[in-house]
Amino acid sequence: MQSFDTITPVKTIAERLRAARERAGLTQPALAQRANVSQGTIGNIESGLRKRPRDLLAIAAALHVSPSWLETGQGPMHGDHDQANVSAAPASM
Repeated sequence: MQSFDTITPVKTIAERLRAARERAGLTQPALAQRANVSQGTIGNIESGLRKRPRDLLAIAAALHVSPSWLETGQGPMHGDHDQANVSAAPASM
């Protein structure tokens, strides 16, 4: 039985997003609603179509994970991410 305290090493943003979403017990539509993005955005990232999503900060905040971990796999999965920075993030990130 797999422990939910750890996530197996994942290599891509698509794999990290899916692992974090599943760990949180969220469907793609539920995560999309939490992050205020479309379900298509989540689906496109998870399928590997979007490598550098402009909504990364909002998605990371909705999952309670570090944006840098989500994007690159570097650093701790859970880190400091200020919710205020999500709304202040530029739309073209």
